[in-house]
Amino acid sequence: MSALGQILSPLDKHVFLREHWARQPVHVRGHAAKFADLFGWPSFDRYLNHHLRFFAPPALELYDGRRGGGRIPPELFQESIVDANRCPLTVSSPARIRELCRAGASLMLRSVDDGDPQIKRFAAALGHELGENLRVDLFYTPPESPGVHQHYDREDVLVLQVEGEKEWHLSAPTVRAPLDMPDYAELARAPIYPDHVFRLSKGDFLHVPRGVWHAAQTSGGPSLHLTVRVACRTGIDFLRWALAELAREEPSLRENLPLTLQAGAPYGYEPAALGEAVARIRGAALAFLERPDLVARYNKDCVKGDRAAEPYQLRAQAGVKGADAAWTEETAFRRPPGQRFALERCAARDVAILSVWGAELEFPLSAAALLESIFSRDRLSGRELASGRGGAAWAEAAPVLARLVAAGVVFVAEPGGASLG
Repeated sequence: MSALGQILSPLDKHVFLREHWARQPVHVRGHAAKFADLFGWPSFDRYLNHHLRFFAPPALELYDGRRGGGRIPPELFQESIVDANRCPLTVSSPARIRELCRAGASLMLRSVDDGDPQIKRFAAALGHELGENLRVDLFYTPPESPGVHQHYDREDVLVLQVEGEKEWHLSAPTVRAPLDMPDYAELARAPIYPDHVFRLSKGDFLHVPRGVWHAAQTSGGPSLHLTVRVACRTGIDFLRWALAELAREEPSLRENLPLTLQAGAPYGYEPAALGEAVARIRGAALAFLERPDLVARYNKDCVKGDRAAEPYQLRAQAGVKGADAAWTEETAFRRPPGQRFALERCAARDVAILSVWGAELEFPLSAAALLESIFSRDRLSGRELASGRGGAAWAEAAPVLARLVAAGVVFVAEPGGASLG
């Protein structure tokens, strides 16, 4: 089952995407063991002990739930120490954090997918499935305490209740598709009465669309939940990309506009010259937006923006010179699940261009069929490449695989084996 299917079960993911995603909240009841393999109290303590000491805002934040849910100033939960080299350091204070949490403060850890291997793999799989960037934050709230003050998010949010219970109050958006967090004026106009009240128990799932006001509170016990923030691309993102592409291709658009304070011009500016310049800009922009290959180009750049969740296999990647001699047809290679790529054949230059994980790699055009064969499977060997679609002799496949391994795109399946040389 896919990552999205697992967290939504028993709700069908296609129903969720069609009827709820980014449209309306939905609460899915699960069972207590649903997220047991992902995170829980033991994982939480281990994460705090291994990472928290050197965390600082915004990676670590505390919220005073009993005084409106506002952020607690960092100086109230940090301390100064001297390290082994007698250098002063500012670090988080375990004693102060414990004291604040006993007094009702909630603790938020940002981007725990960067520090926990299990959450990292889950986030990578979910991000690849949705085709969007995301991050996972962690919230701990003590008993009988509100969490963060009422607010809305600029991302679509998936809540995974991994421990305890929490009651959520949701209200309809007051800003359609917000691109920023609410400012103080908007917070002052936050809805008073909720439209939905959901009580999440261990194993439950909640979707909070972008712009939906929400606040949550615990009752008799502590709560631990993961917040998956999905930063979906918007029309504004597309226009920013298009503008950057247009600026690279059309030098005239980078030129200065006519001066608007010309001597002798009425009211200090010359409207005709400025109008002509704006007309040229409009024409260039419309011509660019009407290009038939525009969507394909944008999609290619989005694919290039993907990043590996676990990019290192340094023994193979750094020692890849001569790998075609160290590896054999029996050497196994693997591609991470969900890895997206784009392969472009450029006959004019006699090259095949592979775009994947932030890299753009050029190969001889004759290698295009071999690359298609490599990227059509998650696991492969030289012998399988020779017998499969676009079959290639090992002498031809080895240097291509060596380059893909060196770039961190394909990995040797058994990094501890003798096949690494």
